[in-house]
Amino acid sequence: MDFKSVEDAFEEAVIQGVFPGAVLLVGRGDEIVYEQAFGSRSLVPTTSPMHTTTIFDLASLTKPLATTVVIMLLVSEKKICLDDRVTRFFPTFGVFGKQEITLRHLLNHSSGLPHWMPYYENVLKSDKTGKINFVASQAAKQYVFTQIHGEKPVSPAGLQGLYSDLGFMVLGEIVEAISDSTLDLFWRRQDIRTSWS
Repeated sequence: MDFKSVEDAFEEAVIQGVFPGAVLLVGRGDEIVYEQAFGSRSLVPTTSPMHTTTIFDLASLTKPLATTVVIMLLVSEKKICLDDRVTRFFPTFGVFGKQEITLRHLLNHSSGLPHWMPYYENVLKSDKTGKINFVASQAAKQYVFTQIHGEKPVSPAGLQGLYSDLGFMVLGEIVEAISDSTLDLFWRRQDIRTSWS
């Protein structure tokens, strides 16, 4: 197999800044037919090259592999619609002009919500100042949701794309409100293989 066009595409993506680096592995059965590293594994504080042995943190896969799939299951069951406004589920979310934000905006990162906020700092502070095990509590989770509801958007809904952890946290909150369960437990109860057939 000739992987020249694939190599060219990955190298161009690195040059264009789509991602700093990547590792591609193609297998057939138990055989590795292609393996190559492209670009850099870190840019700060110094640039270091990507290697085929680089280990990746896959934490962000929760978004596409759990939250997005569960949202689509709820859409297919007609429990929600992609064009539902977030305020359908949480009226307090609509402050500071956020009343137009829909599930679709959250999914495609065009909600206008900030990309990230350091809510964990106050959660850790509360834990250290006497609220024992606050970090892992329902109260800490509710604190974060309340903070997100009160955030000012950085742009109007649908105007620009900005990757937002906050948007996916709200999607998880919606799943929990509809299912009366935590996101992880709701996910585990789904039989994804049969749900899509």
